[in-house]
Amino acid sequence: MRFRQVKEVLDWVVSFHERLSEEYGRLSDDATKEKVSLLLNYLAEHQRALVNTIEKFEVDAADRLLNAWFQECPSLELPASLEELHVTLAGKETDDIVNQAIKFHDELIRLYQELEAEAEVDSVRDLFANLASLEKNEKMRMVRDAQYLNDV
Repeated sequence: MRFRQVKEVLDWVVSFHERLSEEYGRLSDDATKEKVSLLLNYLAEHQRALVNTIEKFEVDAADRLLNAWFQECPSLELPASLEELHVTLAGKETDDIVNQAIKFHDELIRLYQELEAEAEVDSVRDLFANLASLEKNEKMRMVRDAQYLNDV
């Protein structure tokens, strides 16, 4: 990506979390194992919560912050379409699904950290530092909750 505004990055992240939530929901409906279905339902809710949090960031942020530009915006190693997400996640066991969810979180953390490092304005740097921290915390919470589900 080149020359993106903060708002465009946040909108892309919201869109990705929404698409991921939808895909987890669809996969849950198709799952034949109860634990897999429960995990996928949990992950769908987890993604919806992230959507709400990031949307709140956008609502609360100043226009000046949202309109800030990046000359270079890092590329992402995430599936670009729902079809790719489905292929990536379909028929997987709980450990495989959790590992893939960790990968998604790690890629977003990397994106936020790179944007933080590239930011020329303190408020933009702080925003992406906060989002990286949020994503790290959510990843740890997701792993903990998935482990609890696996132990039940």
